[in-house]
Amino acid sequence: MFSILIYSGVRIGGLVKLNEKNIDYEKGLFVAQEKKTKNSSGFNTSFLPRKFMPELTSFIKMKDRYEERVIQISTKQVRKRLKKYREKWYPHLFRHTIRYLWHKKGMPKPEGTALLNHMPKDVDEVYLRMLRNRKYLRKQYDKYFPY
Repeated sequence: MFSILIYSGVRIGGLVKLNEKNIDYEKGLFVAQEKKTKNSSGFNTSFLPRKFMPELTSFIKMKDRYEERVIQISTKQVRKRLKKYREKWYPHLFRHTIRYLWHKKGMPKPEGTALLNHMPKDVDEVYLRMLRNRKYLRKQYDKYFPY
C-alpha cells in the first residue's frame, strides 16, 4: 500500500475508495475517486510504473477480502498504520516526496501539479487541455520518474 502512495502521489482517500473497474493496466493508470472540490471533479487520474501494477491488483484483492468481512479500510486506519512505522510520517508526506523528486529531476512545475491532480487557476485553457491529456502526462511521468 505504501509503495502505491509513494509512486503515484494519490491521496489516501482516493486509494481506499479504489476498485478494480477504475484501473487501466494497459496504460498504467487508475482513476481514484476523491473528495470533490471547486478545482477538482472528484475523479483523479494517477499513474504507476507498469511494473507496479500487479501490486495495485494485490492491494485491491486484499481490500476486497476485508470488505467481504464487512471491515472497510478507512483513511483513519491508513493513518494509524503510517504512525506505527514512523512517528513523523503523515498522509501527504508521500505526495510531497514525489513532487520534490520530480522537481529535482527537472519536471516543469505545471506538469507536476497536474500529475498530483491540482489544477492552478491561472493556467490558460489551451495549456489546461494539454495538462489533462493522459497520454502527455504519462510521458512526463515516465520521463521524470525518480526511482
